[in-house]
Amino acid sequence: DHPEVKNCISTFEEIAGQPNVRFLGNVAVGYDVTIAELLRRYHVVVLAYGAGSDNRLGIPGEDAHGCFPSSHFVGWFNGVPEHRHLDPDLSGASVAVVGH
Repeated sequence: DHPEVKNCISTFEEIAGQPNVRFLGNVAVGYDVTIAELLRRYHVVVLAYGAGSDNRLGIPGEDAHGCFPSSHFVGWFNGVPEHRHLDPDLSGASVAVVGH
């Protein structure tokens, strides 16, 4: 991994190790728990979320060879079996990433 990723992990571990911090993942707000319930139980509620799936941009070249959703590249980079056949061309000196 990149140093900034390891730094993020270290920061998370430091914060999550505090006795007054609790992390609950895979919780669907509005389904598993309501915002009202969270606000009754906690002083601060942070809603952090991202796209659950890739979104098409509708721009020319989106389907060009070597252009693919970031989730596929990250999956390939992290060894996710369903992305093992992705064959990105890593011979260039630079890269463009659209999104976050």
